[in-house]
Amino acid sequence: MLFLGVLLVGAMTGAALFRPDIVNMVNSRVYDIFIRALPRTVPSPLPVVVDIDDKSLRQYGQWPWPRYRIARLLSELRNLKARSICLDILFPEPDRTSPAHLAHQLERDYGYHLDLSNIPVGSRSNDTILAKVLVTGPFVLGYKFSFGENATSSCHLHPIPVVVINSKGSSKKMTLLRPKGALCNLSIFSTSVKLSGFTNAMTDRDGMLRSVPLLMTYRGKYYPNLAVAGLMKAFNLSQAVLRVGKNGVESLALGNRVIPLDEQGSLRIRFRGGKNTYRHISAADILTGAADKRQIAGHIVFVGASASGLNDFRATPLDPVFPGVEVYAAIVDNFVQGDFLCRPQGMRNFEWLTGILLGIVSIILLVYGRAALNILFFILSALGLWYGSRWLFESRGLFASPFFPGLILVVNFSFMSALKYGWEEHLHKKQARELLMVQSTTLETIVMVIETRHHETGGHVKRTQHYVRLLAEYLQKNKKYRGILGQETLDLLFHSSPLHDVGKVGIPDVILKKPGRLDPNEFEIMKRHTLYGKMIFDMAEARLGHNSFLSIARTIAYTHHEKWDGSGYPRGLKGEEIPLFGRIMTVADIYDALVSHRVYKTALPHDEAVDLIRSKGGKELDPDVVGAFVALQDKFREIAERFTDDFKGPIEFIASSET
Repeated sequence: MLFLGVLLVGAMTGAALFRPDIVNMVNSRVYDIFIRALPRTVPSPLPVVVDIDDKSLRQYGQWPWPRYRIARLLSELRNLKARSICLDILFPEPDRTSPAHLAHQLERDYGYHLDLSNIPVGSRSNDTILAKVLVTGPFVLGYKFSFGENATSSCHLHPIPVVVINSKGSSKKMTLLRPKGALCNLSIFSTSVKLSGFTNAMTDRDGMLRSVPLLMTYRGKYYPNLAVAGLMKAFNLSQAVLRVGKNGVESLALGNRVIPLDEQGSLRIRFRGGKNTYRHISAADILTGAADKRQIAGHIVFVGASASGLNDFRATPLDPVFPGVEVYAAIVDNFVQGDFLCRPQGMRNFEWLTGILLGIVSIILLVYGRAALNILFFILSALGLWYGSRWLFESRGLFASPFFPGLILVVNFSFMSALKYGWEEHLHKKQARELLMVQSTTLETIVMVIETRHHETGGHVKRTQHYVRLLAEYLQKNKKYRGILGQETLDLLFHSSPLHDVGKVGIPDVILKKPGRLDPNEFEIMKRHTLYGKMIFDMAEARLGHNSFLSIARTIAYTHHEKWDGSGYPRGLKGEEIPLFGRIMTVADIYDALVSHRVYKTALPHDEAVDLIRSKGGKELDPDVVGAFVALQDKFREIAERFTDDFKGPIEFIASSET
């Protein structure tokens, strides 16, 4: 059993290795529960979101805005002394609202020439206006990497210097995401800034955003996330340090802050709350001058759109409609506060090891321990896994999922419990069979004692057993008796019938062994064997409690000499007052007495015995039982011929466990 349990633990580990999707899905659900249970801490004031919200659209018109208005917005933010200004907005095509562009369109489509002589040359293109502003401030543009086969690759991007440190024993294989192209800004914009960052936010398979890549490799160079680029601009950081371990990327260092990453370079974001956790300022307030300079000066600003019709939202563990631009604010917040969440690369091995150790201990306890100890171990282990994982997450920011070790514990406990239960059931059945054999032998010994004290033989006992079963099975077809004669009752009736004369052990030998007919006084004493039989089974039930086997045996022993017309003994019961079992036993016993040779009488031929019993139907004997006997007379003859008086085989008994 111990060997089977160890095999099960190995099988569970193998199953987890080959079905990682299931494990990852459940781990994600557990992670969400843990992150929702984190105490809410005060968010960092450093990141600020300048929001092109519903208020801004109501005041300045639909999106996208003309780029001269974007230029005005950025100029105001620059003048308010923002530390860095990051745009979660993409400008991949020329502005179609520029005067020069409109003039070209009118002339091409309608042949109408629009005079632009009164408009300064520098103001005829909104793109030029925006580019001039971008050159003058701490601006960081955003772009989006693509991973498709038809990805555009002609972009002016801004890689950053990265020092790669390979830990001892590392594979030196870079595991960062490798895009194939990018959706980027017009060259007039991307060449106007010195830093840019990608805005890809990779959701998990369930559509939930839990982590964001901070670094990717493209054409052999390293490119930062928009939030990382904003931090580098804000703190004048010239390079980053990437540490790689044997399983891939481990961390990214910016200045003196080390950010733990997963093997693909993603940060697990510690969300402080739902939407609007970080300071939001409407773009309309910036444009109208209503914003307080202190809310912008010295802050890292992310400009993005969260108006309800623009659908720039992400589902996070704390909010199903979290503004996309606020994700970058959360990354900056995590950087500033340093309370990172991570899942170390060795944590999966730790979970497997914990699960295997718990599985082995549970196997040992299940094999050698008591039930109470096993249950206590299971409860304490389950609670320890859950609350231990919670404690690691809340106090250290380390995510160790209790799912896999818990799964091993539950499945192993269930399997081993079932195995142990099956084994103990096997032992119980074996003991029960041995007990039944002892009981059967004991009962057979009692019958043999009766035989040695009386003229009856083993053949008589065996024949009456089969007569009784034949009659009962035939009567079972009658609706009148179907509810009484179930299969279990038939079996009990068959196995208890040999004890019908057990009361004869109390009859003196001088009467029991008399070779001739008994006189009236002797016969009265002989009648008492029915009372003695009842008394024996009453005493047995008093000690054992109610038992179907003993109950049927008592009924047969007590009533098998009662007569349908009330002339029988010991109570002179009449008709259906006599229990059915006794009425069946009476016919079986009389037939066998008639066709059997005794020292005081000769055996009747079968046909004469049948005629005699038929004549007693409705008088001394139950007519239904007699009818069954007549229908079965040929089978009665076969049984009589098979089990003769010199029969020496065992008598069949069964003892019921019912109490």
